Amino acid sequence: MEYDQRDEVWNASWLSYYEAYYQELLAERLVLRWQRLDEFSKVLIALTASSSALSGWALWNEPGFRLLWLIIAGFGAILAIVHKSLDVPRKLTDWSSSRSQFSVIRIEFENVLNRMRINPNFPVEVLSKSLLGLRARYAEAYQKTQVDAFLTFRLRSKVQAHLDSLVSDNK
Repeated sequence: MEYDQRDEVWNASWLSYYEAYYQELLAERLVLRWQRLDEFSKVLIALTASSSALSGWALWNEPGFRLLWLIIAGFGAILAIVHKSLDVPRKLTDWSSSRSQFSVIRIEFENVLNRMRINPNFPVEVLSKSLLGLRARYAEAYQKTQVDAFLTFRLRSKVQAHLDSLVSDNK
């Protein structure tokens, strides 16, 4: 079997495409998680805010509702502190930006793969340069990703399984 540089360029491009797609899907899932926390926090904080205190006072005098209101109001106060200290809006912005960057990079890797499919005798030098440029952009985008409390092993595994099902027929 003879060595062909095109196989190496194809494999490196495919792996890079896969990595970029994985990061895109991971960022997308993190955006969804932070959005849920943000929306839930905003609703609960609004419910327990001073304008809603009148509702709480009305419930305060009803038997059985006093404890419920204390729990809801206490949870709302804790959630307000957590929301502020975790800087949820910034996390949403950062992960949305990250998702967009990885999406663009993934599509460009996909374009490189399509060029190779269309022309199996592609010029190795030209596509190698494209690949190296995209890898540099991927590395820059990856360096900007942050450590995140929602970025769990379980989430990573789910995203990888989802990605594997999406790309299983494309290689």
